Amino acid sequence: MKLGVLLVHGIGAEHPQWAREIIPKVEKAVLSEVRKLLPGHPPLTPADLLAIESVYWAGELNERQQILEARLKQAQDPPRFTLWLWVRWLRRKEREFVSRSVADLIGYLDEKVERSVHGQMGQALERLAARTGAGSAAKMPLTIVSHSLGTVISSDYVYDQVKRRKMEGKSGFHEKSALENFFTVGSPLALFSLKYGGPDAFQNPISVEGPRGRWVNIRDANDPIGMPLKTLNEAYDRVVLKDARVHAGLYLVSHQRYFRSRGTLKIIGRKLALDWAALNGKLPPERAERLYARYDEKLS
Repeated sequence: MKLGVLLVHGIGAEHPQWAREIIPKVEKAVLSEVRKLLPGHPPLTPADLLAIESVYWAGELNERQQILEARLKQAQDPPRFTLWLWVRWLRRKEREFVSRSVADLIGYLDEKVERSVHGQMGQALERLAARTGAGSAAKMPLTIVSHSLGTVISSDYVYDQVKRRKMEGKSGFHEKSALENFFTVGSPLALFSLKYGGPDAFQNPISVEGPRGRWVNIRDANDPIGMPLKTLNEAYDRVVLKDARVHAGLYLVSHQRYFRSRGTLKIIGRKLALDWAALNGKLPPERAERLYARYDEKLS
């Protein structure tokens, strides 16, 4: 059985094809790890292992942000000294980075935008289910890989779906999918605790389904947006396996380069390879359990 992977972008995605460079990297990382797990196994292709879909939500906010940026630029002073051009360039980049991050966060609070984005999440899941044949005999094992504000969007979507299904007397978050893994990359989710009264009041996190599921929060110390989650409160400490550290780049650069980091791809690839091998009976149960334990131990 194939694994379903849903990619949800953060800031900086300028077009619907934002994931076209990331998907091959994820596929390559998973295939490489499967080959390590199963030496001598008949050749496999990424299509044998994964079905990957992406969600593009930035279109809901791009026009508003472009208008705002154009108005703000009118107030900027022209450079006067060539010597300081690089300083001015750095400050401009910093302003753009901060303004876009804050603009995305504020824009998402618009209920109309939130409904539209969640609708796109649902459509992507339906496409994944169709590609994997999920929903008839068994649910599709789903991994959500989300970045930046996409981590908040993904968490909100799963939370809302679980709540709705509970009211209908149903379990899980989706009719055809089971949330196996949740990778939050460069996540500002901790900030959203302030909306609900602070960290001590933010006590209802989502959780993965099944004993082999993992929530791994991936962050770089140089990323001012990516924040830890396990230390937020006891509820998050229980559901998040690890705040895993990677090196993605320098300050103001690292946030946009997580998927160029070998560390990020290895964390995701190793877990998906292990899931596929275990799900499809390629590993004896005892060995699979040892490998899951080793995976957990190796997270830095």
